[in-house]
Formats: sequence, C-alpha cells, structure tokens
Amino acid sequence: MRFDAFCAWGKAFADMLAPYNPRQRFMVTGSPVVSPVEAKVNAAAKAISFFLQRDSLVISEASWRGMLEFVDWCAATFPEWQILVREHPAIPFFSEDFARIRQRANVTFCPASDISLQEVLDRSRIAVAIFSTTLIESLARRVAPLIVNVTGAPRYYPDLAAQGVAIEVHDYEEARAKMADLIEGGADAVIARMPEVVDKYFGVAAVDALVNIVREIHQLEAS
Repeated sequence: MRFDAFCAWGKAFADMLAPYNPRQRFMVTGSPVVSPVEAKVNAAAKAISFFLQRDSLVISEASWRGMLEFVDWCAATFPEWQILVREHPAIPFFSEDFARIRQRANVTFCPASDISLQEVLDRSRIAVAIFSTTLIESLARRVAPLIVNVTGAPRYYPDLAAQGVAIEVHDYEEARAKMADLIEGGADAVIARMPEVVDKYFGVAAVDALVNIVREIHQLEAS
C-alpha cells in the first residue's frame, strides 16, 4: 500500500500490516463506528447475532447454506434467546434464502439501514460470522465471538481464539457443540478475558476517532 496515510483502529492492525507494507505510513486513530467499553452496556443481553456473508471467493455455496441452517438450528434449539440476523451491507438479503428462518418467532432481521452495528452488538452476548471484521468489533462491546471458519484458511487472522477472546471452529457440527457451551456460560468466560486485549485493537471512543481522522486529513492538506 502507498497511501498518504492509513488510519487504523488500533496499534495491533498497524503491526499486522506493516511487515507487508514497509513504505506505508500508519496512523492509529481508533474506529469511527464502534467505541470500546469497560463493561457490557446491557449486562442482561440474551441474543445471538449472526453477521452473514456470501458471494465471496472463500465462502462456498455449501458454506452459505450451512450458515443459514445453523441460524435456524440456533433459533429452534434456544427459543428463549433472540436471534439477530444482519446481512453484509454490500449484499442485501435474498428473500428466498430466508423463508425458513423468517418463520421463527425469535428471529429478528437487523438491516444496516435500520439499526447500527454498535446497537446490534449491545443487544448481543454472542456474535457469529465466518471471517467478518465484526468478530473483532465484538470485542469492543464485550460480545463473545464464535468464528465459523469454513474458508479453508487454517485460522482466522488475527488469531482471537489463541488470545482466549473467541471460539473458533471449522465445521457446523463443531459450531453447534460450541454454541451450546457458550450458551451455558462459556460466553461469560470469553468476555471476562477481553480487557487484556481490547486496547490493542481499539484505543479510543468513536467520537475521538473521528476527531483524530479529521486532524490527520487537515495535516495532510497543509503539508
């Protein structure tokens, strides 16, 4: 990369990218979308959020169908939990794909046009995705990530599971077992370890991040 400046949410992102981009100037500004918190905003949150992705080179049609089946399984298996379903902003919902889960009383669709990412996370205790950056953003709002890595890659990067702040699985059978563990208290154990790592990925509040980014733009314009 050869941008005038690259604004990163936290130092960890700059550290990961710098070896591959030795000429790039990185600025740690914070995220303008998600603010880190000391403790969960809604301590009683009892929802599982699914951040869906498809039409990717690393997500096969079988993986996409498997995720939809996993959403339906969770809704049926844990009827006392709310199931929040959010599409990727660049890929709207395909109505024919969601006919089955729309029938579940505890499923709520959360399109980006109607509800912010931060609000979805604050309503959730567990967040599920294949390789979305929302898995990292979940840390900022104290939500336990379940990484369903069906991409063929050996690990999600950065390796959140190795840091103890996420659970990573490689097929949907294992995902079902780990979801049950998270429901039964595993999520709280994962969340309890987050203070040790969140600052690496999110340094400041979103409003401060905007100020930092604007300041950086003004400095570039003046130079």
